Amino acid sequence: MLKIVSHWQKLIRRRAVKAGAFFGIILILVPGSVALAQGQNFTTGDINSVIGESPFYDPNAVPIDNCSSGGTTDTTTPTSPTSPVTIVGNNVETSYLFFVNNGYSTTQAAGIVGNLMYESDGTGGDILPTKEEGGGGGGYGIAQFTGVQLTKMRQWDASQGLDPTSLQGQLEYLLYDLNTSYPTVVAGIKATSTIAASTQIFELQYERPKGSNTKPISGPAAASLVDRTDDGQAAYNAYSADANTNGSSTPSPTSNTVTTTNQTTTSTSCSTGTGGTGGTGGTGGTESSADCASVTGNPKILCEALPYAGIWYEYGGGHEGYTKFIAACPNPADPPDNHPTGGPVNGDPDGLSGNPSPCATDCSALVSVAVDAAFNQTFNWTVSDYKMQGNRSNLWKKIPLDQVQPGDIVTLKEHVEIVDTYTPSTNIIVTFGSHETGTQTGTVTSNLNYWNDAYQWTGPGSS
Repeated sequence: MLKIVSHWQKLIRRRAVKAGAFFGIILILVPGSVALAQGQNFTTGDINSVIGESPFYDPNAVPIDNCSSGGTTDTTTPTSPTSPVTIVGNNVETSYLFFVNNGYSTTQAAGIVGNLMYESDGTGGDILPTKEEGGGGGGYGIAQFTGVQLTKMRQWDASQGLDPTSLQGQLEYLLYDLNTSYPTVVAGIKATSTIAASTQIFELQYERPKGSNTKPISGPAAASLVDRTDDGQAAYNAYSADANTNGSSTPSPTSNTVTTTNQTTTSTSCSTGTGGTGGTGGTGGTESSADCASVTGNPKILCEALPYAGIWYEYGGGHEGYTKFIAACPNPADPPDNHPTGGPVNGDPDGLSGNPSPCATDCSALVSVAVDAAFNQTFNWTVSDYKMQGNRSNLWKKIPLDQVQPGDIVTLKEHVEIVDTYTPSTNIIVTFGSHETGTQTGTVTSNLNYWNDAYQWTGPGSS
């Protein structure tokens, strides 16, 4: 049996999921950190994302396009497996290598397999094609196919000469179903680069346990996410080396940093700037950086934020006022003392979010700094209750989520990021922001539905 956390830890969490049907979900945090993809640990922000405070984002996400409009994702997929099931070792390894051999990266395959392990085996150690759902729920097999989906699986397997009770028959149907009926799920998973992100997309958009459609996710969907990710990590740890040595062209996992795009070379309208030179005496902010001088309207907000890519998050950073901030950080492209942690700062006596760099910001301060730099202003906003707060925050006009453009912002309860691109055909959004403790400012790829609200700047300089 594959394990990366102790059996009693998993047992407590799984019982919490079942108890939620009667008493509401209680997420129990056990001593020690919970293992996350590629050696990361769940932070307070990650746990908050599960219970409703912020998005469970992919900290290593790869942007699907640059900051110019109209990002695209290829969703063209075959209607049958391009590489059939090859039975090896055990069911988990067989399933993992099947998805790797059919175009998924080693981390993307792990996210899918982690869900299948959780769905078909209560202990998370195996994938069971003949597993029947307890309690009369009607689910069956590796993905707990139910109702019409179960009928479709059996009919398709019969048409292909496959056994619907076998691992091969169910894996090949699952790939067929994803390719033909769920192209946006495929595109979403293939835009990820961590196990955590792949796991969540497959869970919320294919498995769809109770609570998947709420904002934020709740119930069994939220409470089981940790276990599904654990199972995917276990599969990855055990079999990713085999995938690479067997000739797979899929990439190895990226480092534990936010992946950012070199906007200077990919988009002349959104190239990274060198920062401003400091305003004077509270009469306004600095002029726009040289590389953003030709950008007009709301995309200029994104342009002015991009130079802060790679700077570590600091709780409360950047709220001292724009004039003081930019005087201490004249060139964010070359930030002084840029380290992930520091001493006690800003009401954080343990120094968990401390960053000695004067260029460090939190999420709302980054938006404030970008607007100030773009339009020669001195705004200093915070974010709470899903919207910007502070002087003239009414200049942010609420708009439908699916109408966002580069330079708009999207929010959760106490979190905000700047829109880079949104692709309606896949419902995938790329945002740029200062995320949370232990992460660097940069881009994040997520499903649009992870966000609660969207706002457009209507103040000075707006589009």
